[in-house]
Order: sequence, then C-alpha cells, then structure tokens
Amino acid sequence: MFSGGILAMDEHATKFVAYDPTGHELWTAPAKSSAGDACTPAVLNGTPYGLCTPADDPTKGGVSLLHLNPADGTSKEIAQLPTGAEPLGVTDERLVFAVPKLAAGSFGSGEDQPYTTLEEVDPADGGRRIPLPGAARGTPTLFKGVIHFVRPNGTVTAVRASDGKQLWQRATEIENLSAPVLSTKSDTLYFANRFGRLLAVNARTGTVRRRTSALQNPGDSTDDTVPYTLLVKDTLVAVAGDTAFSVRTDRPVLPR
Repeated sequence: MFSGGILAMDEHATKFVAYDPTGHELWTAPAKSSAGDACTPAVLNGTPYGLCTPADDPTKGGVSLLHLNPADGTSKEIAQLPTGAEPLGVTDERLVFAVPKLAAGSFGSGEDQPYTTLEEVDPADGGRRIPLPGAARGTPTLFKGVIHFVRPNGTVTAVRASDGKQLWQRATEIENLSAPVLSTKSDTLYFANRFGRLLAVNARTGTVRRRTSALQNPGDSTDDTVPYTLLVKDTLVAVAGDTAFSVRTDRPVLPR
C-alpha cells in the first residue's frame, strides 16, 4: 500500500494499477522502462515505484527504477540499479537497495543469499554505492537505518545502512527464523520460527533477551509455510505452520 491507495499489476503484467481502499481504480501507468518491460511494483516510505528488467533475460541490462506519481501514476525513470537489487526501504530520505552476489546465470535471491553492496538513491542528487561486510548474508530487513540479515541457521547480523559497518552478529541457534519486527518502545527485535518458537533480541547489541519453546502442535505445514510476525501495539502476532497466535511482548507465554 502507498499513501492513498494500493499498487498492483494488471492481469497481463503490462500496466501498474492503483486502487483506493474500496477497490476503485485510481489510475494506470505503462510498465516499461529503458531496461525492459518485465516490471514489479514496490512501495517505499508510502510512495509507489516500479522495478523493471529485460523480459527476455532479467540477468542482463540491470534494473530501471521508476517513480510513480501517487496522484495520477505519471512515470519517471530516476535510477539504474544493478541486477538483482532488492528494495529495503528509506533512510535519511534515500531509497535503499541491497545488491546480491549472483552466480553466473542466476537471478533473484535465496534464503542464504550473500550481499555485496548497498545502493542508495536520492532523486535530487543521484546516489551512492556502499560496500557490505562479508557477513552480510541471509534475508535483509531495514529498521531505523540498520539492516538485519537473517540466515536459515539462525545467525542475525546487523549492519548500519549509512556506511555498511557491521554493528553486531548473533548466532541465535534457532533455525528458520522469520523476518524481524521492531518494537521501538523496548528497542527489541522479535522473531518466530516455523515451529512457533519466539525470540527477542536487543536491537542495539544483539543480546538475546528471551526465547520460548515451540508450539505443541503448529500443524502439518511447517516445512512449507514461511513463518511471519507482526507487532500490534504491545502484542506480537505470529504465524507458524497452520497456526496463528498472539502473545504479549512483556509476557511471551505460548498458547497450549
């Protein structure tokens, strides 16, 4: 969702389409760029964008970044990004993208993807490229200027977006963690794994604050379902396997 609507693609993947919250179509914009017309929608800091690559071979030609005017969908190409660049969010009014190290002929990211650089884009003055440390590996999530890379083995690495400096790394020993959510009230990162184990980590130091045991019966789809977490005020909502559950962050007692 962006400020004022929902961004999607049409059924033929040839247009960006914006809808208001009731489902009424607001505008459409052609899905094409100098790099190609294989496009995907993205929303960063409440603003709609498009990421476009060559349709015949997405591993060549890089990625065109399109800014879509929220009011009428007017499209403007504002940057060229390296192949595989993934949008993470905004920090200091710059759009932040993580650039993976891709094997020859590959495209996209995996659960244990290594990343080499950050691309920061400012429509007003261009952008800059920031090298990442070798430990930048896994699934990245950006919170308050810090990127958290989560590996399948449970290792979490925090990297500062402004200069690529590694702030901390923690081997949590809890495998298959979800992407984190951040409580700004307690400065804590929360995770869930596919069996419903919960993990709370100090966002500044990486120190483990608490962890729980697994759910007694998370269901039959733990191998096929990606765990998910959502923070609603002081309540952590998580999905593991076939089960959705919620706990208070100050008393993380799991349901029986």
